[in-house]
Amino acid sequence: MIASSMIALMTTDTSEKSDEVIATTRQSLSYVIGEHQGRVTAFVKGVEVPYIRTDTAVDSLPLEVQEKIRAGIEFESEREMKEKLLEYCS
Repeated sequence: MIASSMIALMTTDTSEKSDEVIATTRQSLSYVIGEHQGRVTAFVKGVEVPYIRTDTAVDSLPLEVQEKIRAGIEFESEREMKEKLLEYCS
């Protein structure tokens, strides 16, 4: 729902005002690291389609981390989420 609203804004209005709205909307998103097809995956909260897919198998991580990922780890910023992905996938 959020993603389709952003797409509509981007495709229907090219004014500077719409760019501000898009930036504000993007900043208010939250992210979740979870599991998709057995791999560590990042999602925009509330969106089922993966945002970032990795090749890292959840089963290859320590049990404590596996449990957190399977429960879903929420992040308020994209930067924090990406930092954690790098930690888990390196």
